[in-house]
Parts: sequence; C-alpha cells; structure tokens
Amino acid sequence: MQELEQRAYSYLGRAPVMRMDMLEALRRGCGSVAAVREDGALIYVGKSGAYLLAAENLLAAEALCAAILSRGQVAVHNLDNARLVADKLGYEQMMVCRAAAYLEPAPPPLELAPGQELVSLSAEHLEEALARFPEAFSAAELEEMLRGGTGLCLLEGELLGVIGLYPEGGIAMPALMPGREELCAPLIAGMTRWCLENCLAPFAHIEDGMAEVYQQLGFSVSEKEMAWLG
Repeated sequence: MQELEQRAYSYLGRAPVMRMDMLEALRRGCGSVAAVREDGALIYVGKSGAYLLAAENLLAAEALCAAILSRGQVAVHNLDNARLVADKLGYEQMMVCRAAAYLEPAPPPLELAPGQELVSLSAEHLEEALARFPEAFSAAELEEMLRGGTGLCLLEGELLGVIGLYPEGGIAMPALMPGREELCAPLIAGMTRWCLENCLAPFAHIEDGMAEVYQQLGFSVSEKEMAWLG
C-alpha cells in the first residue's frame, strides 16, 4: 500500500460511518488520494470527477480544498467545512445530508409481498425506467448501472421501483412509483444485500427523512450532517 493511502486510511478509519464513502473509494480502487494530512484527507473519484473531503477543522479544510483542481461535485463531511469550501471555490448549491453505513455482520431481511420480485436491472428495463422515473436517474446513470450490474428493479407485474449505486459507490435514493413508499425499505435491503454479496461495504448519503428507514434496516447513521456541493 502506498504511503499516501496508508495515511489516508489511518485518518479516515477514526470515523467509519461518516467517512465510509472515502474508505470504500480507496478500497474499491475507484478513488485516489489527492491530498492528506494528520487532520484531514481529500479523495478524488475519477469515474465521476467528484472530490470527497474530510477535515478536523477549518484550517485543515482550507488547506485541502486548495488541491481541488476541477469543477466537479464535492462531498464535505462537516457543515462548517462545507460552507468554507463553498465560499472559497464559489459553489452555490448545497445538499445537506447524513452519512449511513451498514456495519452489521448479517444482511438485512428482504421482505417482499406475494407477487413481488427483485431482479437485476436489464436492458429491457431501461426505457421504462427512464419514462417512469425521469427525475431520479439519467440515461447515463442507468446505463452505467447496467454495465456494472449495480442496479435492481422491483416488479409486481410492472416496474414499480429502481435502485442502484451512484458512481461514487453509495446506495442511490430509490425511485418509486407514486404512492408506493412502502417499497423503499425492500429496495434498500436488496441493494444492501447485493453489496455484501459482492464484498462491498454498503453506505449512503441520506436526507433526514430517510434516516428512520435506514436505521430500521440496521444501518448506523451519523449524528453530524455533511453536504454535497455543486
């Protein structure tokens, strides 16, 4: 293991729930260390062009954000640091969320009603998924899920929901037909089980309204908030 990665793992491992996205980006090989110090780390995810930043204080965050070289999205694992990075780099959009990570040894139960099935996303689902959930996933995101085998569809005679992994590796927000919010939990459970079966640590960045669903499935949710900048 390279020295920079060793130093990054040492820092990020102190808060695995909040920083699981950064740890997994390194472990899965989709991320590289852009900068690291005793009190912070910056990871670059080449597939999406996103940066992931965690720092103990504003001074460390300011130093690390100097290594952000392109205008992609940035996930900052502390709200005060996020505001500083947004101000320094001129980001105007901020999505506040919490980090969730599945640390349990056994997978969550998958509860489906009679007639429901959870299947891998296939080419035959793409057009229907785009038509039914145009605001949830872009064509490029669905095609990436198809190529990587990282998408799941919930069927009950018709397509009712889709879930997958974002390019940074986190579990995506489930896309559901209106009025079928009860399908959120089985979709997340199915995606969590898929991650575990493929030796990936399941994690997600979630809005407060989703925290209870994730916690009921066995996820640990961070007390502190973080933000995506765009």
